[in-house]
Amino acid sequence: MLSILIPTYNTKLVDLVDDPNSQCRNLNIDFEILCCDDDSLSKFRYFNSKINEYKNVMYKEMKENLSRAKIRNLMAIDAKYGKLLFIDKDSGIIRDKSIFTYIKQLSDDVIYGSRLYQISPPEDKNKILESVKFENKHQT
Repeated sequence: MLSILIPTYNTKLVDLVDDPNSQCRNLNIDFEILCCDDDSLSKFRYFNSKINEYKNVMYKEMKENLSRAKIRNLMAIDAKYGKLLFIDKDSGIIRDKSIFTYIKQLSDDVIYGSRLYQISPPEDKNKILESVKFENKHQT
């Protein structure tokens, strides 16, 4: 029914996997959680390899860094189920019923949401996207 896909790079995944894993089990649904490491440092790969012990969770390590887009496409191809939920490494499940909420919306093609952002912008100005105003040329 639901494939939860978590691409990662140099991040510990245990806490990020625990919440959706628990929620899916409580809902008694068919699910899998695929975690794909995009060639992280060995200390992260060692720590994250422990999640392979979880039922319905698979942790896979890439031998080279593929990029954000390629790793997501690869995970989508590898997914067992047709409904995909991507969770970024810097995100998390913030509500006790987040998975239930997603399941209720499964008839939609694309669902986006439940994203928390930092309250303060990054100090490094190079990490801030500029606001751009687009002019509609077809406006009457």
